Amino acid sequence: MTKQSLSIVVALLLPLLICPIGCEQGNRTESASPKVSIVDEVMGRVTEKPVESGAAKEESNNLEPSIVKEFPEAETISNAAAAPESVKTKSVAPSESAAPKNSFKITTDDPTKPWTTTDKLPREIWEVQYRGSNPVGVFHRRIAKMEGSGDIRNEAESRIRVSIKQEAFEQHVRLSTMESINGELLSLSGEITMGKNKKTFSGRFQSDALVLSVDENGKTSTVSIPWETKFRGPFAVEQSMLRNPLQPRETRKLKYFDPLLGRMVDGRLEASEYSSTPTMLNGFQELLEVRNVGMVGDSGAQALLWVDAKGEGYKSYIVANDILSFRTEPLAAQVVSSMFDLRNLDSVAVPLTGAVDRLAKNTKAMTYEVKQKASDPYRLFSDRVGQKISSIDAQTARVTVYRGGRGADLFQEADEFKKEEPDALAASTYVPADSMGIPARARALVATDKQLSLETATNLQKAAVCRRLIQKFISLKEFDKWIGPFPNILRTRQANCMEHALFFAAHCRALKVPTRIALGMKYNKVAESPQMIFHAWVEIREGNRWIPMDSSEDLPQTNSAEESSTAVDRIKIKEFYFNTPNPYPEILDVFRQLSELSVKVSEEEPKQ
Repeated sequence: MTKQSLSIVVALLLPLLICPIGCEQGNRTESASPKVSIVDEVMGRVTEKPVESGAAKEESNNLEPSIVKEFPEAETISNAAAAPESVKTKSVAPSESAAPKNSFKITTDDPTKPWTTTDKLPREIWEVQYRGSNPVGVFHRRIAKMEGSGDIRNEAESRIRVSIKQEAFEQHVRLSTMESINGELLSLSGEITMGKNKKTFSGRFQSDALVLSVDENGKTSTVSIPWETKFRGPFAVEQSMLRNPLQPRETRKLKYFDPLLGRMVDGRLEASEYSSTPTMLNGFQELLEVRNVGMVGDSGAQALLWVDAKGEGYKSYIVANDILSFRTEPLAAQVVSSMFDLRNLDSVAVPLTGAVDRLAKNTKAMTYEVKQKASDPYRLFSDRVGQKISSIDAQTARVTVYRGGRGADLFQEADEFKKEEPDALAASTYVPADSMGIPARARALVATDKQLSLETATNLQKAAVCRRLIQKFISLKEFDKWIGPFPNILRTRQANCMEHALFFAAHCRALKVPTRIALGMKYNKVAESPQMIFHAWVEIREGNRWIPMDSSEDLPQTNSAEESSTAVDRIKIKEFYFNTPNPYPEILDVFRQLSELSVKVSEEEPKQ
C-alpha cells in the first residue's frame, strides 16, 4: 500500500471523506461507475415507486416472495432504523459513467473571488457514510467567521470504520484550517488516529512556501512546499463549486493541498447531466452528477459527487472503497457516532460461578448474587417483571429471577398495571410496526395457526405464534453491536439478539400487543468457562402481567405462558421501549455496567 492510498483526501470529496488505509488506488482514471451494491442507495432493496402514506401504503405494496415456503409473504422496504423516510422511496441508479460525453467547455476557477459571505456563517455539515447497507462512517464540519477579522475557520472531524487483514479499526481524523473568505489558506493543523498509530501535523507560511511539521508516532519531520497564490487548501473542491457552480458537460481544473499526504493534488471536476437523485435531506432532487479526479503524480483516486444548481453537495461515492455518503441531519450522524462508541467497547463476558448446573434445569425461580467492582449494584437492576432485588452489602445484590414473569410482578406491580402505556404500542424508527410490510406479515403469521382468530386471540396467543415462527426461520447470530436493517434479516435469515427482539416486538405491536425490550445478560451455554453475556429479549403484556419472551431461542411449540416465556438463565438490567431516535446510548450503558460485574448462582432454592 502506497502512501497516496491513505488519502487523496480532504478535497477529493464533498465536503470531507478520508480514504482509509487499505483502499485500492493507483492509476485510476477510468469511468467511476458505482458498484451494484450502491444502487440500493442505503438499505437493502428499495421500491421502484414512491411509498404512499397511511393505509393506502400497505395496500399498494407488492408482497415480496417468501424467504422459505412456510414463512408468510410480505413486502419489505428500506429499514427506517438506518435510513430516513426521504431515502425509502425509489432507487435511481447512477449512470454507467459520470464522465461527460463530448465535453465542450474546459474552465479554471478564479480563486480570488469569495466562495461565501460572512452573513451566511456559521455553516455546519453532517454526513453519514455507508458501504452497502452498513453505516461505516460519520462526518461533521463547521465553518465560522473569526471575530475581529474577515477570515474564517474550517473545523472538520471524521470517524470511519476500516478493516486491515480482517481486523476492524476506527480511523479518526480532525482537521482545522484558517482561511481568507476566498479560500486562501493561512494555516492548518490536524491529526489522524487509527488504533495505536497517531499522526499530527501543522502548517505555516514562510515567504513563498508552506512549511509542514509532522509527528508520526514520535518521529518528527519538516517539509517546505513551494506555494503559489492560485493554490488552495483541502476544501477547494467544495469552495470552487459554491463560488462558481458547475454547468452540465463542464470540466474544471484546480490545484489544492492535501495535508495528510503532504502533497499538492491536481484536481479535475467533470460534470455530466442533471438527474432525479435520492437524498437524505430533501427526498428526490434534480442534481448534477460530477466526477472528481485527484492526481498526485501518476497515482490518483476518484469519486462521484451530486450537487444542486447552487453547488451544494448532497451525496458522494468513493470509488475505491465502495462507500456512499449522504449529507444528513445532525441526529442521523449522532446515531452512527453512538454506534461507533458501542463498537469500540470490548465484548463483555461476565464471570459466572456457583451452582451453574442448576441453570440447565427447568426451574421456576433462581437466585443470583451479583457483585459490582466500584459501587452498590442494588439500584442497577430492574425489579419490574419477574425479578426481585435485595441488597447483601455495599457491593453485592441478590437478584431472584422468576420464570414467565411470575412471582415478583404479582406483588410489586399491581398498581402499575392499571396505567396505560402508549409507548408499548407505538410504532417507532426501530420498531416499525406500521410499515415495511410488517402489519401484513404479522397477520399472516397468526393465520398460520388455524385454531386462532385475530379477533378473539389473546395477546399471549398472538405473540406466541409470532415468536414460534420467527424463531424457526430466523437464526441467532453473535451480537455485533449494531442494529441492522429488517430487510437484511429476511434476506439472510439471521439476526443478532437485539435485531431478533426488535423484529419480534414490531410484529407484536402491529397486532396491538404491548411490548418493551429487556436489556441485560444471559447464561452463555457454549462458552468454555461459565459466563454470562449481553442479551436482549421482549416482554409482552397480557392482562395484568408482563411475560418475557425470546424469539431467538428454541422453545416448545405452545401458546402456554410458562412454556413460551423465558427461562431463569438471564438477569435484566433495564427495560426500554425503543421509541427514541437514538437507542445506542441505552445499549452502551448496559455494556459498561456488565464490564463491572461478576455473578454467582446460589445453591439455595429461592423463597416464593
